[in-house]
Amino acid sequence: MGIPISGVISSALRSAGAGQRAISVPHGEYLIDQTSVVPSNTSVFFDDVVVRAETPTIFLKTLAGTTGIKLSGKLTYDGGGNLTNAIVFNSTRDVTIQLDAGVQGLPPLRGFILCDQCDSVKVSGTYHSVDSRVLLAVDTNDVEVSGVIAGPYRVDPGDSIVRVMSKGTRGSIGRVRLHDIAIDGGGVLAKAGLIAVLANVGQPDITDVSISNCSVSHSLALVDGVDVNRCDRIDVRNVSGTGLNVAVAVVGSHATVDSITGTDCRAQAFAYGDPTYQTTDIHECLASHIVARDCGKAYGSIAGSGIGVFRAGSTRTTDVVLQDVDSIDTTGHSQRFGLGVSDGVQRVRVARGRLHGFQSAVRLLAPPSEVTFESVSGIQ
Repeated sequence: MGIPISGVISSALRSAGAGQRAISVPHGEYLIDQTSVVPSNTSVFFDDVVVRAETPTIFLKTLAGTTGIKLSGKLTYDGGGNLTNAIVFNSTRDVTIQLDAGVQGLPPLRGFILCDQCDSVKVSGTYHSVDSRVLLAVDTNDVEVSGVIAGPYRVDPGDSIVRVMSKGTRGSIGRVRLHDIAIDGGGVLAKAGLIAVLANVGQPDITDVSISNCSVSHSLALVDGVDVNRCDRIDVRNVSGTGLNVAVAVVGSHATVDSITGTDCRAQAFAYGDPTYQTTDIHECLASHIVARDCGKAYGSIAGSGIGVFRAGSTRTTDVVLQDVDSIDTTGHSQRFGLGVSDGVQRVRVARGRLHGFQSAVRLLAPPSEVTFESVSGIQ
């Protein structure tokens, strides 16, 4: 049992009056009986609150044009198989969410926080789950997410745990900041990259993307740790991944990647481009301090490599620099190649480091004239 929470919230809002409102939901267990609409300039504090959804009902939402929302405190959300998202922000500006939140019981393709066509969203605190998505931001400008410490997952929620995407409804969107996130897929996540930033095919790129200080692990099938796709002006730093498809995959231009470590991945520890699914040209890409250990073990040819530079179909991948790389096989049977390069890739330079695989150091389908090596051990 529990107290219907909509009455508690609506009563607090009435008492707070107009203007800047600060309301508190007292410690206790509550049922979501109907959706609570949060008006502009409202702060909601949860004093160690447990809410349960027993019917398909959104917990909190905003209406288009809302501004100045803050959620804080400690909140446990149990979706109970609820067929809707938990907290939904619609065309809202200046959202701050700073919670110690436990999330469970949401069915596949539903999530704890959905931001749709919003501006200036900051999500921080700590967010735990073993069966549910945490955040989806769609066509949202200026979004920052940190503090997701989720898994090991026991159930696949059917999509990325943290996803920022563009459907093109607002044209180009930008300024995405994802950092200090740790997700353990538990060996069950099999539908989408654990952390993903991507624009739909045919839509403008997402611009100005930064991902840093993240740990990702243990997926199935083709699921990567970090996916950045159809983006421009990208910065990815300090990411470690193990037991994934690709630990970090970047399909975008004007990219800088630094300090990536991938271990025991089915495909690469790190890749620019994609040998199968790339749909856009990419260029001007730099990657430094890439460490690959025993990766590419599920594939042959160029995909059986610790580091990859790829293209697919009629797309182009050009002007790529890899420096200070360390891609090796440690078992004698795990990683075929240190580096793999697709046919048609142009102007790749590899400077400093070592490349090794149990079959050979590199697998080049591109002409050798397009790939140059400087001070790289393992190259004959």
